[in-house]
Amino acid sequence: MAIRKLSLENDPILHKPCREVTNFDERLNILMDDLRDTMRASNALGLAGPHIGILRRIISIEAEEGLIEIINPIIIKQLGVQMETERSVSCPRDRIVTVRPMEVTVRGNDRVGNVIEAHGIGLSARILCHEIDQVNGIFFKEKAASILGH
Repeated sequence: MAIRKLSLENDPILHKPCREVTNFDERLNILMDDLRDTMRASNALGLAGPHIGILRRIISIEAEEGLIEIINPIIIKQLGVQMETERSVSCPRDRIVTVRPMEVTVRGNDRVGNVIEAHGIGLSARILCHEIDQVNGIFFKEKAASILGH
């Protein structure tokens, strides 16, 4: 496994939608290991493919529930609202207040292509949304909340 170089805020890759993963092979396993290891080495709560220079729909998060890895993630259900501060490993000094759902259910694939679902509440929901936005080409600063109208 390798620790990959992180993409910084001015890198155009952070603003591009990612391609769906269709090959669930050893190469994907290595990539997912690298994503996880880079996330942990960076003391991040989550990382997506673009954070390590890869335009693939892959995310890895680590929260109360432990490690969650999802390939081709999509949000299928969301409930409630939370307004909290977020940051990104791509610009660690900046903190942005965002509005996110309080709970989300996400569907995607595991490393071998099986359909899986993950449920996040609170912090986990925020991290899942943050990383799914990233694979959709939405950098977290684009989600900044206006104080008056969210």
